[in-house]
Amino acid sequence: MHQRLQRAFSLVELLVVLAIIGMLTAIAVPQLLESREKSRVARIDADLQALIKASQALFDDTGEYPGHLAETTCVDGRESKVTDCKLGLYCTDNSYEDWNGPYLLGGEGTDPWGTDYIYDTDYYVDDRIGRVFHTGGPNRSGINVYDDDNTVLFLCSEPYDDDD
Repeated sequence: MHQRLQRAFSLVELLVVLAIIGMLTAIAVPQLLESREKSRVARIDADLQALIKASQALFDDTGEYPGHLAETTCVDGRESKVTDCKLGLYCTDNSYEDWNGPYLLGGEGTDPWGTDYIYDTDYYVDDRIGRVFHTGGPNRSGINVYDDDNTVLFLCSEPYDDDD
């Protein structure tokens, strides 16, 4: 009779393979998470630059910045989601003369964490106050929440003296 040889992996061989897979995973996962974070930051930068270009296009057509602000108005004291029609970027409330938008197409006006981009005309940080586009970042803070993980792009600013 012919005997069939059955070959199988030993327990030691399986443990070695599992250890190798575990080490590769320990190396790869942090790299993957870091690249995802870099991708989110890059998207935020691109979105904020698009908002700047859109507000400039609105100004070029209407002579007003979002929220009907004049070129000389830096601090005004209002904040809105960028998708609000009164800002004139995605849509209009029909109060802009010569509006030729929408100046932003697609997108939902949200950052990679699903938080709305905000147009804030009295954003305060580092002894500066001014008109900004910002996002609340990973902790998803929103309007009037000023914390360390916000990404802020100033359109204009002036020194802020809280002694006034």
